[in-house]
Amino acid sequence: MALSSELADHIDALFLDPDPSAFYILDLAVHVSAQKTGLGVILVNHAEARAKAIGATSLSLDVSVANPAVGFYQHIGFQIKCQSNVPALRAYGQLDHLHMTRMIDQ
Repeated sequence: MALSSELADHIDALFLDPDPSAFYILDLAVHVSAQKTGLGVILVNHAEARAKAIGATSLSLDVSVANPAVGFYQHIGFQIKCQSNVPALRAYGQLDHLHMTRMIDQ
């Protein structure tokens, strides 16, 4: 099913323009059977090492407010920078999104 241009514009409104000094984590998933084993921390630390190597000053990501990983991200130092709310997308099951960042120690 193709998205209408109006719907695509609404989806774009969920996400901030990327910060050029940030390393953006597009996808991060840990299977439920491997959660609470430290794997998520290892993956984020690996992303941070790659970010440092290219001179990034922060990590950033976007996550649905309904995603249980929000608590994990906060626990490992991510802070909520803003919350996106696009009411037109609720009919499509799209909830608010959080933009979260974590500074990198250089």
